[in-house]
Formats: sequence, C-alpha cells, structure tokens
Amino acid sequence: MPDAGFAGIWPLMTTAPFSILVTAVSSPVAHYSPIAWLSPLIFSIGVALSALVNAVLLGLLARRLRAREPYPAT
Repeated sequence: MPDAGFAGIWPLMTTAPFSILVTAVSSPVAHYSPIAWLSPLIFSIGVALSALVNAVLLGLLARRLRAREPYPAT
C-alpha cells in the first residue's frame, strides 16, 4: 500500500470535531472486517456527514447572529 501522507488528515481536520467520532467508528471495522473496502467507505461517508453537520450548525449560528435587532443610536 503506498504512503498517502497527509491525505487522510486534511478531511479530518476540516470536519472536526464530528469526524473524530467517524475515525473511532471506522478503525475497528478495518481490523475485524474481512471486506477491505468497507473501512474507507465508512470513513468517506462519515467525513461527508461530518461536513454536512458542521455546515448546518454554522448556518444556524450565522442566522442567529444575523437575526438580532440592532439597537438604535441615541
């Protein structure tokens, strides 16, 4: 297997903290599953779902911060 370097680190760091849970779930699958392609599939789907969750949470935060009524200057 060729060394991928930081190829797996960048998706993890950009979708953290939820992708850390994905790593914890996909690691045991890699060791105990006879299907070799299952662990990368779980990792990829998990990172994509982590990115979606982060995007939704950031959108909700932005909406909440934008929805505040500015106080009139007196």
